Amino acid sequence: MLLEPNYKLTPRNKNVREKCPSKTVMKFSLKEIKQHFDESLAMLRNQTSIAHGFYENRNVEEAKYIWRTQIVLLESAYDFYLHEITKYGLCRIYEKQWDETPKYKNININMETLSEALISNGSLDWFLKFTNDHYSIKTLTSYQSFRDQCNLLGIDYREIADEVFYDRNSRKSTEEKLENVITELFKRRNRIAHQYDREYADAEPQNIDEKTVEDFLQRISEIVDSIYRAVLRKDGIFNDFTCNDK
Repeated sequence: MLLEPNYKLTPRNKNVREKCPSKTVMKFSLKEIKQHFDESLAMLRNQTSIAHGFYENRNVEEAKYIWRTQIVLLESAYDFYLHEITKYGLCRIYEKQWDETPKYKNININMETLSEALISNGSLDWFLKFTNDHYSIKTLTSYQSFRDQCNLLGIDYREIADEVFYDRNSRKSTEEKLENVITELFKRRNRIAHQYDREYADAEPQNIDEKTVEDFLQRISEIVDSIYRAVLRKDGIFNDFTCNDK
């Protein structure tokens, strides 16, 4: 006796896959935050000699590939640094170690987060999670974003511009120089990441060389160092760039 086939569809069980446990958001010290960037920068600088070797051996396209990769990863390291500085600074304000800023007072918090805050018994965990979730979906690498984050934390971006770019013989303002570097890196990274460094008009690749990459590495490193010193000063440390922080 033949069995008739059963064509009825059985309902698919939902929500049976085990959920990945959410990671605890860590609170890093300022020194650890700087170390994260320095480690990334060191890895990028190590690639320079490899690219140089390719170029010297006339493997120009291989060298250009590494240079373009360096641009993209430098922007990523810079973006991550700004995210970590933002979380650090917001926690310092929340803990009443830094003065509140107008932008800090206007941060919007949803009811779910507010409920977590009310049952936290004074724990910082809910705030760390909130800042991490809120800013992890944002890109902070444009010049306007840089200024916004400085204003949020109460850091004078003009001091950073003066510290990195002051030249008594230059007619350009330090703020203009700062904007140019951040904007050029932002635009170049986007062109590489989204267009493989080609122009939309004619699909021609944009030229790149070792000096372009080295200039970006040096300038972004100087900007990062200046931000670090600005945060140290807000923590009350004025005379030791390498000292242990909070």
